[in-house]
Amino acid sequence: SNDGKNFTDVHNNGFLDELSESEIANKGYFSDCHLVYDNTKDRLVLVYRLTDYDYELDYPREHVLLISKWTYDGKNWSDREILANLDKNDSIGWVVVSPAIIREKSMYNMWYVSSYNAPYSVSFSSSSDLKDWTKKKDCILSGRKVEPWHIDCIKDSGKYLLVVYEFSNELTLWESDDGLNFTFRKVLLPLAEGMRLVSAASAAELPFQPASTFYHSLGYVKH
Repeated sequence: SNDGKNFTDVHNNGFLDELSESEIANKGYFSDCHLVYDNTKDRLVLVYRLTDYDYELDYPREHVLLISKWTYDGKNWSDREILANLDKNDSIGWVVVSPAIIREKSMYNMWYVSSYNAPYSVSFSSSSDLKDWTKKKDCILSGRKVEPWHIDCIKDSGKYLLVVYEFSNELTLWESDDGLNFTFRKVLLPLAEGMRLVSAASAAELPFQPASTFYHSLGYVKH
């Protein structure tokens, strides 16, 4: 797309990634994808999660992989590559929900929701190759009680802007100078009665307009 509104399908070779027969049998699924531009190699990197379950145990155990594919043209993509096995990763932890990644200088900086249960938290880690991650640091979000579920993060004019989809079904904006200490700025989308967000918004800096644009999907629930 050249305007962010009208899109043309450039991938004509089927799905970008498909579950294997064993992954389908284990009720596997993909989730939480994020695109990051690698300016050093002039390519797009897609980072996403693969979850499946081990049913040979007395109770199903969840296995989660952080995986990636990359492309130079948006049409031809690399094979799937495992970035982290969250069952065995002591650096970023075993919960990585909604990773948001910014390429800064020679590093990939990643923010993510790092808990399935309250208290919910946003954590930060960095890597030079998307595989070896620094020990995670918990971010501080001040100025409002928040229960984050999905997030996105961009850097604009030297400030880190964090968009949070909260369990309250509101979309909020947070700001930070260092990427670790965030201050609440505003509610971006207070939801109307009977409506909720299905997935978190993605904040993107687009070249065709000065403001950031938020992409999101909406779902409707009956009361």
